[in-house]
Amino acid sequence: MARTVKDLARLLDVMVGYDPEDPITARGVGRVPDAFTMFLHKDGLRGARLGILRESIGLNSEPDSEDFKKVAEVFDRAVGELRAAGAEVVDPIVIPNQRIARQAIGRPGRL
Repeated sequence: MARTVKDLARLLDVMVGYDPEDPITARGVGRVPDAFTMFLHKDGLRGARLGILRESIGLNSEPDSEDFKKVAEVFDRAVGELRAAGAEVVDPIVIPNQRIARQAIGRPGRL
């Protein structure tokens, strides 16, 4: 959706608001900030603890393909940027039985 977090904040500025065709948006009237960019801080990730869930990245993919390698490079670079910005990165984070839970989604009573 956006090239940078700042661009995404600007995008939110024009997307958020009341829409008479969507009554649920009335709940946000008076609760939307003047600009989402005011929440951006240079050191905003310092001290944040982020978990990197890698198991689902390769789901139904071909890890030996060139496309997968390109995506992995971009992903790894982004994780490095999170670290460089001051975040504590737990890589990877493992969620027990995640694969089983994912398979059970949409099938009630199957967990």
